[in-house]
Amino acid sequence: MPKTLTLTKVVVPPNGVKLDVQGEREIHAEGSKGKLTLRLPRGNYSIKQKERGISVVGTGLKKDDAAMFGTVVALINNTVKGVLEGYEKTLVVAYSHFPMNVHVEGDKVVVDIDPTYIKSAPHRRYQGRVGVVAGRQGDAYIVLVEVGSKVKKLVVTPEHLVPFRG
Repeated sequence: MPKTLTLTKVVVPPNGVKLDVQGEREIHAEGSKGKLTLRLPRGNYSIKQKERGISVVGTGLKKDDAAMFGTVVALINNTVKGVLEGYEKTLVVAYSHFPMNVHVEGDKVVVDIDPTYIKSAPHRRYQGRVGVVAGRQGDAYIVLVEVGSKVKKLVVTPEHLVPFRG
């Protein structure tokens, strides 16, 4: 006879977070950063509202069911964290598994010459200069850089541009 488990976990949210169980598989969370509704996947477990949290109980669990139980508890904890602290996802753009720098028109960038790509490098006098992205030209960007009283238009490939952080 296969081995079965009985697991119980109570998720207690911190102060400022309110959790409500709606139906068998839906949890509503409300906190300082907003509201979230979590629809849980099917599995051999049950959720119940407690005084100060949510109880997740799994009975007669096999190996796959135990993994799903852990996933459900993690989803509830992540929902609590999301309404308490918020969440930000950064986009990573990659071409042929190499990450790329992507810039939007109007963004400030720094010309930082990468010696690996010397054929497409701008002149060394522009090293470290801050400019504004004005558009695209093929795979490269058009960057406007001030040099003295003049504004120079550079056509620079993404390898030589770094976002301006200042």
